[in-house]
Amino acid sequence: MSITIDPKSLFEKAFDNFKKTTPLLLVLSISTALVLFLPNPILEKMALASLPDVWRRIIGIVFIVSLSLNIVIMFFEIYDKGRARRIRKRFRRKLIKLPTEYKKTLIKILDSKERCMDMNPYSGNTIYLKNGGYILSTQSSTFVEDIRNITLKYSPQPWLVDLYDKEPELFK
Repeated sequence: MSITIDPKSLFEKAFDNFKKTTPLLLVLSISTALVLFLPNPILEKMALASLPDVWRRIIGIVFIVSLSLNIVIMFFEIYDKGRARRIRKRFRRKLIKLPTEYKKTLIKILDSKERCMDMNPYSGNTIYLKNGGYILSTQSSTFVEDIRNITLKYSPQPWLVDLYDKEPELFK
């Protein structure tokens, strides 16, 4: 019996935590800030007032790095949430302005049992909905047997399914 270790997946798992604010990173930045910025009488009670300058520099560097990582991670989390909200609003406005012919096609797809529909990739409805970001092809055109009567399976984008489940009145 042998154990195989995939270095790529191990590397990805190790650095996945840097994408989120981890409790360790918060604790590290708070504790280093306390060691650096507490008054000397309190540090003397904790026996930390007599730290060598080299250790204080290392603690300062760790503080700066951990604090900057926390700030960057929080900034990108806030930015991503705001961006997702703006995108949802934009697509909602686009959906309201969508002509009824295209809305009927979307309703057919969304009401179907598999939420998937066979469509001609060269028809106007399919091209408009695909380029507009409403539907996506779930099948490659390499699997087509008859090039003259081509039909591919198309399904709605995940955000569209969520919106249809939450607010079906937008599609009427």
